[in-house]
Amino acid sequence: MSIRIRLTLWYGVLLAASLVLFDLLIYGLMSDHLYSMVDADLRQQARQAALLLGRGTVHAQPLPGPTDAQALGALLEFFRAPGSRVAILRGDGQLLAHSPVGSTIPAAIREHALRLTRADFQGLASHREGGASWRLYAQRLDALGARWGLPDPPVLLMDARAEAVGFTLSRLLLYLGTGTVLILGLGTWVGWRLASAPLRPIAEATGAARAIALSRSFTRRLAAPAVRSDEVGELIATLNEMLESLQQSYESQKQFVANASHELRAPLTTLKGNLALLDQWDRLEPGERSAVLADLRSETERMIRLVSGMLALARADAGQVARLRPVDVDQVVLEVARSFRLRAEGHRFRLGPFEPVHLEADPDLIKQLLVILLDNAFCYTPAGGRVELGVTRDGDEAVLEVADTGIGIAPGDLPHIFDRFYRADRARTRSSESAGLGLAIARWIVESHGGRIEVDSRAGAGSRFTVRLPLRRGEAGAGSPAGPGRQVATMAVPDAEGGQDRSSRPASPSRPG
Repeated sequence: MSIRIRLTLWYGVLLAASLVLFDLLIYGLMSDHLYSMVDADLRQQARQAALLLGRGTVHAQPLPGPTDAQALGALLEFFRAPGSRVAILRGDGQLLAHSPVGSTIPAAIREHALRLTRADFQGLASHREGGASWRLYAQRLDALGARWGLPDPPVLLMDARAEAVGFTLSRLLLYLGTGTVLILGLGTWVGWRLASAPLRPIAEATGAARAIALSRSFTRRLAAPAVRSDEVGELIATLNEMLESLQQSYESQKQFVANASHELRAPLTTLKGNLALLDQWDRLEPGERSAVLADLRSETERMIRLVSGMLALARADAGQVARLRPVDVDQVVLEVARSFRLRAEGHRFRLGPFEPVHLEADPDLIKQLLVILLDNAFCYTPAGGRVELGVTRDGDEAVLEVADTGIGIAPGDLPHIFDRFYRADRARTRSSESAGLGLAIARWIVESHGGRIEVDSRAGAGSRFTVRLPLRRGEAGAGSPAGPGRQVATMAVPDAEGGQDRSSRPASPSRPG
């Protein structure tokens, strides 16, 4: 069942309940008012009759005795209103007199009147007789009983038809019922229209979203109402934002697959060609054999790096998180620096600002981060250039820096260097082994540690990559630059000329350099 139908049903049910309660209230008030009018007339007539009967004269005529039923009946005719009957009863229920003459008052009615006056001086009740509604009023005549010397005071009975009240109430009930049906029908129609108005944009958005899902055209957007700042407008705006995000992800995925296919095609083509040469192994010269094997090895390693990078990014997209534990980052930096000693051939590689730093991190990912940044620095720094690696503290952050004096990055390329498969100088990097995934992986590693990565670069003047990671609890502000009372150790890294470029680093007594 649709929301529109459910809302309309709720409107109808609430409106019907309200109308029924209103009808009952009106009917009850009107019934009480009409019966009150009848009761007031009966009381007034009874009090007037009791007063005159107690005095012993009625309209200047002497009051007949209790045995003169005919004369008493004629006297009671003065007090009887049209459509009613009046009677005087003995204490045992026998009729002393009644009016109109010839009428009958059932014994049950007489007994009912006696019961009303036993508990109180007077009483009112309703009853039905012959299908008609009657209103009964009974009152004791104590003064008349004393005048006549009766052992039990007689009872004045006045019984009036209430057909006019019943007719009026039945007509009222008809009018209320008819009005309720008409108002309920009109209210239901209005409720349907009211429910349709706010849901129409949702229905249109649902149709548009279904069309987008079937066509996979994420460039389409849902049409927002011209002026709408309510929840529906916010919903459509949010859906459009989601579509924008889906479009970016979809385009990114398509670009990723296209770039991966392109990057894999080159080494696969090379492997295929070299494998074809292996069929002519016996006819190849030793130098050619070595070249073929070197190409196979180089392209295989290139494919391994490419697939590893793609796998790392796929895991990042799947929500893989870093496994944090206490790490001495300075030791990781030293380990990576030692592994790059052989790659420093032709470059001047040195440790820059260096001090012990401890934080919660994944040591494997930190090592991979440093390797990516150093690989990038060596790749884009010509022979004779300088590459520098450092680790320091800055307040409550650990700072890792990789700087080089290489070719730098053009301003137009800086916003995109962390995009997947993006390479700043495409003409130059065609011959390089980079697939443009390293910096994307580096950014994911930094962000998975709650940090940030910054780059400062100018074309032809080198680049400096700065990684800032939050220190583990209790370490913020614990470190400071080398100064009095702190020991200093040095580490030597061979440079291209076979000498050593020395860089000082402070070391605590527990971790001598």
